[in-house]
Amino acid sequence: MAAGKISALKSLLIIGSALLFFLILISISNGNCHDNTTDDYKLRKAKEDEKQNVIELAKGNITQYLMDNLHDNLSYQPVEWGGLVPAKLKGYSYGMIHTYRAKNAFGALRLQEDLFLMDNDYKVIRVHKVR
Repeated sequence: MAAGKISALKSLLIIGSALLFFLILISISNGNCHDNTTDDYKLRKAKEDEKQNVIELAKGNITQYLMDNLHDNLSYQPVEWGGLVPAKLKGYSYGMIHTYRAKNAFGALRLQEDLFLMDNDYKVIRVHKVR
């Protein structure tokens, strides 16, 4: 009977050791995958943040351009912003379409849609009326 207990304890010890080994192996592999996923997420998030900062810079420069050039800059009402795209025209680096309302020289509130062409620093160089 004592030999049966010893045999059962040995089997239990072997099974417990194998389980512990697999748990350690799984936790190590999950830890490595998690770190890679976290690094990928951080890199992707940093790129998204940088892109968003550039878009906000372009929007800010367009808004400043409008404040400097509208007949009544206090009447400016942004409606919609297009995406920031690389310009295909020589001398310009980026373009963005912006729809807004503002009063004209006669005091009428008008809806306008303009294409703003910018340089490498996202400064507005030229504006084309779209609508």
